[in-house]
Amino acid sequence: MNASLFSAQVIGYVGHVRTKNLQGGTVYAISVCVSVPPDQADAEPANEWVEGILRGSLANAVGKYLHPGRLVYMDGAFENKRFVKKDGSQGTIGRLKVANFRFLDSFQQQ
Repeated sequence: MNASLFSAQVIGYVGHVRTKNLQGGTVYAISVCVSVPPDQADAEPANEWVEGILRGSLANAVGKYLHPGRLVYMDGAFENKRFVKKDGSQGTIGRLKVANFRFLDSFQQQ
């Protein structure tokens, strides 16, 4: 499996939130929808999904406020991994190991 690692900043809307309780604490995996500028002047922007992984004290601090539709900022180490799918074709998974996180909207109780 080939991987590349670089720093990234993401602003977007939370799509869904998954939690996993491990012995070391709770881990949150959040999918964030971001708008990607078009390659050509007359093209429409595309939407892409980025998965953010929150662990430790950061996960504990923001976890109860995470829900779909929240506007968020996050930055950290972005890892892009290539893998072989079951059908034999190549696939790519991108994950952001979140170091800094902020809500960019006001909290609405759901």
